[in-house]
Amino acid sequence: SGMVTQFSDALALGGFSGSIHATVIRCHNAGNVYTDFSGAGGFAGILSQSKIEQCFNTGDVEAKGRFGGSNGRAGGLCGYNISGPVINSFYNTGDIKADTRVGGIDGQVHGEMELNNVYNAGKVTATASGALVSNIASIAGNGTLTVSNSYYSSEGAVEPTPGDRMATPLTLRQLTKADLGDGFVYVNGALPQIQLSETSLHQAYATALAIPTDDDADPASLTSAVWLGNANDVDWTGSDHFVIIRNYACSEKLGEASLTATSRSDSSKSKTFTFNI
Repeated sequence: SGMVTQFSDALALGGFSGSIHATVIRCHNAGNVYTDFSGAGGFAGILSQSKIEQCFNTGDVEAKGRFGGSNGRAGGLCGYNISGPVINSFYNTGDIKADTRVGGIDGQVHGEMELNNVYNAGKVTATASGALVSNIASIAGNGTLTVSNSYYSSEGAVEPTPGDRMATPLTLRQLTKADLGDGFVYVNGALPQIQLSETSLHQAYATALAIPTDDDADPASLTSAVWLGNANDVDWTGSDHFVIIRNYACSEKLGEASLTATSRSDSSKSKTFTFNI
């Protein structure tokens, strides 16, 4: 849950491993990943003939590609892949940034890759002109991507690329109910989560949302109560327009209102949701 930083010349850096050529099940990264060189991934810098199942990344990732004649490639799962990894049940909520190749899941698909039951809710950003930026995966050269039952947040999304068109854009509210198979669990007011043997405070905070209990409610004209995602593992506070009762907030006063989630693993992390009552 710290930060992984690389300043020496090397190909890849990841929050879990620099490169993976193995089967990995129920693992996650919550630390930020930064490199001045080539490939950076929230989970792995490079994925080769691997199988990744029920894993997730909540850390931010950045690959600047400033030295060694490299191009910065960054993804929520991996900076780039080779030799056909298969991904089953994975999500990313971290913000992803690089100069030339950026993907919410894979920064650059090189060779074959298969994604099943995957979603990205993080923002993707490129710093160089002419860069390839994708909500799911950037395909370059001989890359081929197979995608099933996968999604990305339409809120703040970039223009879809070929690597995105096999996935479905959804609002954050819609993502809370997205069909992602048996590898995920669902909680009112939260994004789908990977089932772990013990509670992850990083996961609880990263997936927590404040969602009106009425599916048709408009946050700009709120008339219903609000679900507070993962209220047992996240600290929720609100403006005096709300009364918080367990895992939901009831409005009691008109005006511009707000609800704030604060991480219990790192109190410096918080996010605020605004409403008009």
